[in-house]
Amino acid sequence: MAATTCPTCQGKGVIGCKNCNGSGQTGNLLIGYSKCSRCGGLGEHACPNCRGTGEVGGAK
Repeated sequence: MAATTCPTCQGKGVIGCKNCNGSGQTGNLLIGYSKCSRCGGLGEHACPNCRGTGEVGGAK
């Protein structure tokens, strides 16, 4: 079976961080902002569906 483009990340290999909405920072004006602990300030994660390759369903 040939590999196809991952539908979760559209072949990019990464998805936006839901914790910080892709900004890389969490917090607010009252308490201040800090680097997102979930994505490490990058604003994105490796796609869990394709594990960052951008393709799914390759030969095994």
